[in-house]
Amino acid sequence: MSDIVNRLRTNRECLAPCLMDDAADEIVRLERVMLDLIAEHDRQIELIATLRQELKESKARNTMYLSRIQEYEAREY
Repeated sequence: MSDIVNRLRTNRECLAPCLMDDAADEIVRLERVMLDLIAEHDRQIELIATLRQELKESKARNTMYLSRIQEYEAREY
């Protein structure tokens, strides 16, 4: 929990403690949303890295296959 939330929850001498509690609850909710978004971002980054590696491997296979086709065609003619 953030320092702001802790200060809001412990500062009971304020004029509107209910508003302070609501604000603290909203900050906690927003922190959860932020952490969820960060986790999703991290998953997307991992997925992109995996897809890049798969693309690289696919390009290498395609180059190898093309080379084999060219060798075969060269022998045929």
